[in-house]
Amino acid sequence: MARFGKTRYMSHAGLALFTVLSCYVAFLLEGAAPLNVVLTDGLGYCALILLVATLAIGPLNLLRKRKNPVNLNLRRDFGIWMGLTALVHVLISFQLYSNNGVLYYFFENGVPQINTFGFANYTGLLATLITVVLLVFSNNRSLKYLKGKRWKAIQRFNYPLFGLTALHTLGYLIFNERATTLYLVLIGLVAVTLLAQGVGIVIFMARDRSRAGLYGAPVPVEAKGDVMRRRFVVVMGAAVLAGFGGGMVLRPLLFKENSQTAVADLTPEVTTTAPATTAPVRGNGRDGGLRGTQPVPGSNQTQRAQTQAPAAATTTAQANAQAKTTTPAAVSGGTVLATLASLPVGTVQQFTTPDTHKRAFVTRTADGSVKAFSGICTHRPFDLVYNQGLKQLYCSLHGACFDPATGAATRSPGRIALPALKVQVDGQGNIVYTSL
Repeated sequence: MARFGKTRYMSHAGLALFTVLSCYVAFLLEGAAPLNVVLTDGLGYCALILLVATLAIGPLNLLRKRKNPVNLNLRRDFGIWMGLTALVHVLISFQLYSNNGVLYYFFENGVPQINTFGFANYTGLLATLITVVLLVFSNNRSLKYLKGKRWKAIQRFNYPLFGLTALHTLGYLIFNERATTLYLVLIGLVAVTLLAQGVGIVIFMARDRSRAGLYGAPVPVEAKGDVMRRRFVVVMGAAVLAGFGGGMVLRPLLFKENSQTAVADLTPEVTTTAPATTAPVRGNGRDGGLRGTQPVPGSNQTQRAQTQAPAAATTTAQANAQAKTTTPAAVSGGTVLATLASLPVGTVQQFTTPDTHKRAFVTRTADGSVKAFSGICTHRPFDLVYNQGLKQLYCSLHGACFDPATGAATRSPGRIALPALKVQVDGQGNIVYTSL
């Protein structure tokens, strides 16, 4: 194995510092998010930027009129750090919805996730498999055994890896309704990569022509390998840009935000109570990673769906009894929300906070304790409702769900827990709201 010189130690130290810096930037942008969310975003974007760097180093060498050998230690070091940060990103990402298990990212109730959430995860899975292969062969022993040509052929899987990573990132941007700035960052990275590869191909072809004219040797201007590579880059770039452009065009149609009046759709007037195992149907037709396949008109599944609430809800009267709105009564030292007698174990009651005048929920958990949480979705500011069938606080805007007993996000795109509110029980059994 070649000597690991001082320069490479400095390179790895710099890459480690860049990784930490990426996570710190994610923390600054999402300081209220749990640590696993911050690390997932920070490491994910770090890996994407490092991947862009690995694809740009070769063309930059050609642009600076330097040789571009099969193996460049700097390029390989960037690739190794890209792979490691990407794998850690995947491992932490699997903890975001750990209550549902890893298979939830790809299947729900035995049915593949054919939606934006599933698309993002399937492209991410393929990208992860390619990353593992590249990491396995990113060493001197593999280079020596495979020789330059075969080793380089394996390393060219960086190109489909970049395409899959860009589509994976785009899928999650759409699914999580992220800020427009992140879309611009993604398209900027794609543009830089395609530009660098295009410049590299042009310079390489020009050098071939120069050699042919200087030595008179019959060097083909467009060797078969170069043609295949150029075509692959063009097709990959076109696919990524088409996917990005198509997503931006279709996004307003597929993800049209609904008004809060649509909340009434959660509790239609039905008399049939669905079994506890009924799969929840996503709110208002949103493709939010929570919907399975849609029933075929005229099928038995459709007939059953017509007699069931969208999320296995019970009748309107039952749902309203479980999540009725109360008008808090002011008392010394706080505001009375309810009494222990009026709030049995397992029930949830909606109220408006007297200090901020925002929606909130109070519940009595299985152990008899009383807890209260904000009723505003942490994914996008939107009023939540208590869904009787799911036993969850539900957002009809994008389908996020939260546990009323803990405030934790239980279904994507919700990732950040609901803020807890301060309540206590006095000596007369009154549930008193004190403050945020």
